[in-house]
Amino acid sequence: MHQRSVEKRAKAAAEVNYKGTVKSKTDSQIANADADFMVAKVACDTKAGTAKDVCVKQAQATRVKLVADVKAHR
Repeated sequence: MHQRSVEKRAKAAAEVNYKGTVKSKTDSQIANADADFMVAKVACDTKAGTAKDVCVKQAQATRVKLVADVKAHR
């Protein structure tokens, strides 16, 4: 999972460097939020039961907030 998040970040950064558009920058920031979420979910796997559920919900809420902030600043 970590490898996929690294690849997602690298691809988004490459597109920003190549295109340099506002859309590519926005997409890159969203890809970074998605990658952060992937990593957080893996970290939540070390927990069990309710603690794991809370951890995943926190990770999802963080991702939603980051994406909303990115879209608000277009």
